Amino acid sequence: MRKIIIFSIILILILSGCISNQTTNEDTKKDSIVEKEPTNTYEPTETGENTEDSVDTTEKIEIETDTTPTTEKITKTKVIQLTNNQIEEKEPILSGDYIIYYVVESGDLPNSFYLLDTKTDTNKFLTKAGNYLSFDFQGDNLVWSDKRNGNADIFIYNIKTNKESQVTDNKKDQIYPRLFGNKVVWHDNRNLESYSADNPIIFPNWDIYSYDILKNNEESLVSASQTQYYPAIWENFVVWEDGRHKTGSDQLIGGDIYLLDLSNGKEVKITSTKKSIKPLVNNRYVVYTDYRNNKGYSENEIFLYDINKEEEIKIFENERNSKRDFNIDISNDYVVWKDENYGDSKKVIYIYSIKTGKTNTLEDTNTYKPNADNNQLVFTNKTNGKSEIFLLEILQ
Repeated sequence: MRKIIIFSIILILILSGCISNQTTNEDTKKDSIVEKEPTNTYEPTETGENTEDSVDTTEKIEIETDTTPTTEKITKTKVIQLTNNQIEEKEPILSGDYIIYYVVESGDLPNSFYLLDTKTDTNKFLTKAGNYLSFDFQGDNLVWSDKRNGNADIFIYNIKTNKESQVTDNKKDQIYPRLFGNKVVWHDNRNLESYSADNPIIFPNWDIYSYDILKNNEESLVSASQTQYYPAIWENFVVWEDGRHKTGSDQLIGGDIYLLDLSNGKEVKITSTKKSIKPLVNNRYVVYTDYRNNKGYSENEIFLYDINKEEEIKIFENERNSKRDFNIDISNDYVVWKDENYGDSKKVIYIYSIKTGKTNTLEDTNTYKPNADNNQLVFTNKTNGKSEIFLLEILQ
């Protein structure tokens, strides 16, 4: 209990004191902490049913802080620790009231996916992940790339029906699936004669494929020269990183960002720097990193593109020589990312408001993988050496 109290105090200080450019508010309420005694840690089950051992969300730390930052009108935030299971819970993805994450049961390979219901405070085993490569979750469906058959295939699990389905059975690799509604997209190397997912950096030739869950229909979306990869989808918009204008080893790092409107088949080239990386799309906005203004790939900046206005703005200028992968995510209202300096252990989560254009920060030495859904943010934080899941809500 002493460790829990110490952690609670540290977390309160982080959240109340590390939002950048705050001003003091004499009427600020005192942080409130609610602690509950923990139950037994859960053990993975094979049934998909809730069991007494598979639920351990009773110990929670709720923190409400009044903040008045000068950069954005966020008047209050609330952070809740959702798990305290003393096992490795990683890469949570939030969709509505549900969070899906994976658990490392042995070694470094994720073995199982779990569903956390934030309304009922229950955890539920979903399915074995196998040698998974990447996953996404939205609505009723979990989608992931899995090497259980020797090569990487796409699998889907429906959380309402508890049914798992294999989408692809091609002998080549299908990786990095992304999901919106009933449509899945991924990058696929079935058109490359020799390639191994264990050694992918040999002048790859990835193409973009899609699958309609309701129609049970797969199709090729983009199959240009060189490589097209890291697709993302929102409604009728599909975006990806494209190396068709690059040659040799230069095509292995970055490319240009393209957008395809599925409603009319129109393809738009968003960037021309050949140095743009991993786009995401939500509503009318595309977010991506780009190292056009820097000396190397490790000094990325973050850009936001307005599809309607056909305008690009820079929302983050890298002044910390940060690591190149910011783990960016985008919701209807916010862009979030993690910034980690090569030279120190400090990790900073940035929260950028699309509406106001202002940015706030949350500093913590052990925070990973922020994921956004509307005005909520889910992430993991190292607690007593293990990754636990936290939910941050912006109250306005």
